[in-house]
Amino acid sequence: MVLYANEYPDHVKRVIQVGPLPPTYDIFTKSTSTPIDSESQAQLEKMKEEGLDKTDPESYCNAFWGAYMKRIFYDSAKISLLRSDKCKFTNEMPDNVFFQLGGIIGSIGEWDWRGLAKNIKVPVLTIHGDHDTIPMEGAQEWAVFLANARLLVVPKAGHLPFVERPEVFYPAVESFLNGEWPEKAVGVGETQ
Repeated sequence: MVLYANEYPDHVKRVIQVGPLPPTYDIFTKSTSTPIDSESQAQLEKMKEEGLDKTDPESYCNAFWGAYMKRIFYDSAKISLLRSDKCKFTNEMPDNVFFQLGGIIGSIGEWDWRGLAKNIKVPVLTIHGDHDTIPMEGAQEWAVFLANARLLVVPKAGHLPFVERPEVFYPAVESFLNGEWPEKAVGVGETQ
């Protein structure tokens, strides 16, 4: 977002960030890597030992994503609300996802986009679940360094607040896109 908005300011009118990558590498390294629960981990290891990751990759993929999603949701019962089938596409298979993410993060280096953020003048709404595995500190830093930004913290939500708390998320997005700050969105340092 920052790189694009900085490079093409005439193409950007408003920005919404949802659980964004923090503005610095240092903050990103604080991301909580809550492990997959031990029962799921044992099941995945057994499946790999049996070769199911190769002979039945779809079953292995479903088991993997089922366990992984528990990490990023506040309420794991809401995982069933996801409409996508991650195992339908080769790029979403577990080994491929982590290879891609590792390559992307590795290619960025030890970033610090706070200086670029000061150049962006358009309104920016950062939405962040209060139980996101990405540090809240990053969302707060965006609100500090972006010239015209506010932060909306979604209670009882993890990394996908639009799935877990649509009744909070979508009205806030609609309000923002209609030119208003959502009621609970605050500048850092303000109180809700």
